[in-house]
Amino acid sequence: MNFDIQVEILKRFPVKSLIRFRSVCKAWKSKIDTSPFIADHNNVSHDRSEHLMIRYEVETMTESEEVKYVCYVDDDSFPQIKFAPPVPPILLSFHGSCIIGSSCGLVCLGGSVPQPDNSKTHMVVLWNPSIRKSVAIVVPNDESPSLFPFVGFGVCPETKDPMLLKISSYNDVENPCQVMVFTLSSREWRCLSSNQLPRKLLEFNSYSQAVIGRLLYCLAFDGESYLIWSFDFSTDEFGEVSLPDSLHKPYLYISKLMESLVLIDYDRGYTTAIQVCDVWMMMEDGQFTKLFTVKNASVVRILGFNKTGEPVVKFKIPADLNSALLGVYEPGSEHIKDLGICRTGFCFSMCSYNESLLLLDQDDGCIEINLSQLNGNGNIGFEMIIPLVHLVFAETASLAIL
Repeated sequence: MNFDIQVEILKRFPVKSLIRFRSVCKAWKSKIDTSPFIADHNNVSHDRSEHLMIRYEVETMTESEEVKYVCYVDDDSFPQIKFAPPVPPILLSFHGSCIIGSSCGLVCLGGSVPQPDNSKTHMVVLWNPSIRKSVAIVVPNDESPSLFPFVGFGVCPETKDPMLLKISSYNDVENPCQVMVFTLSSREWRCLSSNQLPRKLLEFNSYSQAVIGRLLYCLAFDGESYLIWSFDFSTDEFGEVSLPDSLHKPYLYISKLMESLVLIDYDRGYTTAIQVCDVWMMMEDGQFTKLFTVKNASVVRILGFNKTGEPVVKFKIPADLNSALLGVYEPGSEHIKDLGICRTGFCFSMCSYNESLLLLDQDDGCIEINLSQLNGNGNIGFEMIIPLVHLVFAETASLAIL
């Protein structure tokens, strides 16, 4: 059979099969590992296994907290099939880690790595759990080194290039925020004008964002009210989304449901009726329509949605208000199905991802900033990729090698 025909057939196989096929012959491995094949495979329409990833913390015998990750297969069997994914070693050294977002099969996590001089290096990890590949990226943050800046994540749909949007935490009239964009293909941060932001003096929320197509949607606060703004990964343009007048607005959160933007409007005593939150979906014309209202008072927060549109929630029980549980809320019956994960406190986060080959052509390691070399256009370049294990410092090095 002609090799080109073989390649076209290979593009239609799922990720797990392609990983095995790389062992069939050198020609197949060389082709599957190329960036054009990886991008084409992501564009070909075929069934992609979808998953929900949950991050949570558990107390240990030393009274410290250990970060755990669990993935659920998000299909008709949900939530019967779950597994613990092998975690990139660099995450073992993160302090204050969080899930930033997901796009095209990649999960983006952020955190800070303590240095010997008591300073912090802010980093993000792009992780493909399906093929067990990851790349760590140092986030420049000289203007406010003690605070993790806003970081948005997405994959440009045209180029399949993973991208980061960084906006500094420090922002006032005399010191406007710094806006930068990173692309994995270029391995550099380039500066954008802060004048492109939809409004001035915004406070940004890294924990409330969603990627729909080529647009990153994020939540911000302008000192008076919340707003949703967008960033176009293809054109580097910012925009703003009009919100319904009926929203309570002081307590908002955004998510994604079936490739549509979802707005979660929490009630905090504004009405006398029993109500936890309203769930709104943005339609094709840009207007929002209310899907349903969560009326179960046990619900603390909606973390996201499964494939069938049911909210995955963090909830509490009256017998132990200091503990939080993970469950699935059924809007019709208002019943919560317990997923069997319980922890003291309320630290859960979640994202969804599907299988892809992105990062297969990348080396595991950390892209480190070369601050001594600034490009003539003001961009920050990079000098090397350091293996991830070398970035885990002495106190955690033994864990990283396991």
